[in-house]
Amino acid sequence: MTRNNILPKLFVIISVLWIFAFLYLYIRSINMQKQIDFIEENYSELESLPYYKRSIEKLQRELTDIEWESFSGRPLSEFVVLLPKMAEKSKIETLKIENTETRIENEREVTELQISAVSSFSKIASFIDLLERSRLPIQINSLGLEENNGKIKTSMSLRIFKPAGTNSVLTGTQVE
Repeated sequence: MTRNNILPKLFVIISVLWIFAFLYLYIRSINMQKQIDFIEENYSELESLPYYKRSIEKLQRELTDIEWESFSGRPLSEFVVLLPKMAEKSKIETLKIENTETRIENEREVTELQISAVSSFSKIASFIDLLERSRLPIQINSLGLEENNGKIKTSMSLRIFKPAGTNSVLTGTQVE
């Protein structure tokens, strides 16, 4: 090869390398610009983050207040009086309610009631449905069903939640 042939070939190789480097940097700058645009779009949301946090905290406080609003000011006896009415509406044949325990759990007063009922399955199911739809802060902790001569004997443990320190009147009482 002569020296005259090497120079043009070297120029072409360097030009091709320069074009590839330029294309690489151009594509990289386009990607960086997309990232910058994304950051600028979302920066306003970042500025609003403290507002969102305060709003969430306020909504959580309001939710806690609403949870307890329906029952917290009433004595526990008012709820226990509702149970026989719910049973009557469900046409439960026999109902027995016993207060088994009251204790403080996670800054909430938890009262456990043991409920025994005898009736047909559909009536027991209706009673449980009324309990669930009552919107009171209760939880069915356990449920046992036993069939006896075509009737269902039900024993259920019910937990009632109230903020600690509110007046609960029942302790160890029994209602039949």
